[in-house]
This record gives sequence, C-alpha cells and structure tokens, in this order.
Amino acid sequence: MKKRFLLLVLTLLFMFSFQTAFAETSVDYTNEADKLNSLGLFNGTKNGYELDRVPSRVEAAAMLVRLLGAEEDAKQMNYKHPFTDVPEWANSIVGYMYEKGYTKGISDNKFGSEQLTNARDYTTFMLRTLGYDADDFNWEKSIDFAVEKEMITLEEAQILQGQTFKRNEMVFVSYSTLKTKANGETDSLAKKLVDSGVITAQKASDAGVVHYETLPIKIWNAGSYYKCNIYLSQLNPELKKAYNGSSGSNSFRDFDNKEFLAKYTLLTDFKKKTTDVSDDLNIPYYPEDYTIIKFYDDDNVLSNYAIFPRNATDGDYNIAIQPVSEELRNLILKSEEEFKQYKAEKAAKISIIPAKAYKIEKGEDDKNYITIDRSKLPDSMKNFTYYGQSSSSSDDIQKSIDKMLSTYFAREDAYRTDGEPYVDGEGVELYYSGYTRFTLLDENKDVIGITIFEVD
Repeated sequence: MKKRFLLLVLTLLFMFSFQTAFAETSVDYTNEADKLNSLGLFNGTKNGYELDRVPSRVEAAAMLVRLLGAEEDAKQMNYKHPFTDVPEWANSIVGYMYEKGYTKGISDNKFGSEQLTNARDYTTFMLRTLGYDADDFNWEKSIDFAVEKEMITLEEAQILQGQTFKRNEMVFVSYSTLKTKANGETDSLAKKLVDSGVITAQKASDAGVVHYETLPIKIWNAGSYYKCNIYLSQLNPELKKAYNGSSGSNSFRDFDNKEFLAKYTLLTDFKKKTTDVSDDLNIPYYPEDYTIIKFYDDDNVLSNYAIFPRNATDGDYNIAIQPVSEELRNLILKSEEEFKQYKAEKAAKISIIPAKAYKIEKGEDDKNYITIDRSKLPDSMKNFTYYGQSSSSSDDIQKSIDKMLSTYFAREDAYRTDGEPYVDGEGVELYYSGYTRFTLLDENKDVIGITIFEVD
C-alpha cells in the first residue's frame, strides 16, 4: 500500500514538474518579431503581429520567399500561377514558388492559402530556404532533421511538437533559421542574405542574426555641417594595420550596390594608404551620402569595410565591419582588370590644354574667370562642346587624370553632370581657390582636354 502511495506521489510530482517546466519554456517572441520586421522579413497586419494566431499556408509561403531573398524578384517578374484562392498581396509570392517548383498547390487550381500550418510543415519550408530538399530529409521528420542541423535544440523541438503552432512559434523558427548554416556552406542564411544585398550588414548586426566586429563612432552637428569622430584606436591590431581611409562626399554614392562598391571604393585608391590610428579621427559627415571606411589585405585588395548610416542624428553608433565576400572579391579583381583597359583607351584621347590657349582674369566682381581661345587649341580639342571643373589637391596632371578616369569608370555620370555648354568668347567663373582642374569635353561629355592651375 505504501509503495502504491509513494508511486502515486512520485507520478503527481513528475506531472507537476513537467507542467511547470512546460509553462516556463513558453516564450513570447515579440522581440524576435521586431527584429525580423526591421529586416523586412516579417510584416504584421492591421491588428499588429497577431502572434497568438495560427499561421496560414500563404503566410508560411511569404516567409519562405523572403528568406530565399527572392521577394523583390517575385514582385518584378510577377510570375503567374493557376490558383484561384490566393490573396492579391501574395500573388507574386505564390507565382514565384510555382515557377521555381516549390509548390504544386493542393489541387490543380487551389493553393490552400487559408489552410493552417503546423510546426512540421513550417520547418520543412524553412529547411528548403537553407538548401535542403526531399533527397536530404523526410518531411514527416523535418523537426528531427532541424535538430540534427542545429537549427533548433532538442528541447525546443519537443516544445514545438507539444503545443499549438502559432505565429509566435513561426517567428522563433524563422529567426533560428536565419542563424543556421546553409546546406554545404560555412555561412549562415543571414550572412548569405547580406552578401546578396537583401539585407544590410548593419541591420543584420543590429538584429543579432550575424555577428560582426563593430567600429564605434560619434556623429555631431558642427554648425553648418556634421562631423564624425571615428574611434579607430579601439580596433583590433589586424584591422588597424589594414585601415585605408574614408570616402564621402555631398553627392550620393550607392555603396550597397556591389558593382559600384567593387569599382568605386577600390579604383579611387591606387596605392594602399596607411594611417596613424593611435588617435581618434575627426572627419566631415555627409548625412545624405554614404561614408565608407575601408580595410585592405596584404595583396592590396579590400578585406573589410564599414558603411556609415545615412541621415543619422547626433549620437553614438556602432558600425558593423563587414568582411568582403568571395563574390565581391572576384568583382573587385575583375573590375581592376577592366579598369586597366578602360584607362588605357580613355587616357590616349586626353591631351594637355596648352597654356597659350586660355587666360585667367579677375572680373569686376573680383571673381576669377577663364576664357578659352579655341583657335589655339590642338586639333584634337578644337571641337570641344562642354567644359567642367573641380577642385584638385595637386598640380600633378597625370595623377589627376588617373583619379578622374577611375571615377568615370565607376559612375557613368561622374563629372559629366558638371559639364555645361561653352560659349566662345565668354569667361567661365572658376569656383575653387587653390588648385583647379579644368576639363574640355566632347559632345558625349567625355574628357578630351585637361589642365590644372592655381588661383588665389
């Protein structure tokens, strides 16, 4: 009798402790929902996140396409599908899945949009975003496979299987998927999304799905413009050694575009520069532009970079230092080869404007004006149509040509927006004091003549 009573007590204690543990492991994933939302991967409804509601099949489909980094492609291509039960907002998403073979629907003309999703089916969707297919695992054992691939823990799997699968759990599984390595790769899914430009390194770092070393900075209003303190002294020694410098201007530069980044940030640096980073730097900050800090390896190829926030207000920031992906490195090396050929072709067409062909005089307004005598130009420049000018840091014309051509190579509109029609006999106001680079451009706004002079 005593044994039976003891067994009953132990059973009740076990059941109570299990229920207590289960209650303790029921987690509210609103914080993770906020992070996914900041990455553009999880949207609420007019009623908010609705984490207590069971997700539908079409909501699961939307998350799959977003984590594949294909939402923009789906919108642009607007693939068709045969299903009549898909809501308008999800047409492009389901069309993409149908086109790529991710779904055949539940019948010839039904996708099953409003069917509810369970933990097993949703985990199957997430494993597909990591590159696994039917040859890799049995969909009925998808949660076990997710444990095997360290997407979730065994305890988390038991919780998923033991309770109703809601949007709350959908958020958890999605967030965990982002931090999991893709099939056969060393990088996580989130890192792949960063490298492909779907999400930025900064947002991934802030959301905690990719861990980057950060560069602390302080942005502050200096009156008529902003300045930035860069605490390079806090970098690790390897990055200090590789530090190259910053780029920024009051014209927009799209460093999120990998093609532009490969061309512009590298080809404007012809030699690896070293900077004393024992003291913290203080540089201008251009709110409407991107500023970028660059780090180079021993082969003088970009190894890491940090892109400052645009339109930042006064305050302290930790900027993610992003390692260069293999794809970007290959783009860099390809761009360097292309630039050599480009520079050779363009430089052959550029001549030095002879000093006898222009004169610089002060006008009645005490400003400097340059006048070009077309008759004294060499034949290669006589038919110039436009002119341009910019400030220059030295009178080294060859160096200036190299720098100018690198900018042309990166941006087809570089300097050409400064080109204005030239009127014979009229003086052109010089905008800059010190060294000024003055250029003559043909009808295509390509530079055909150049000189550098110093004005007071």
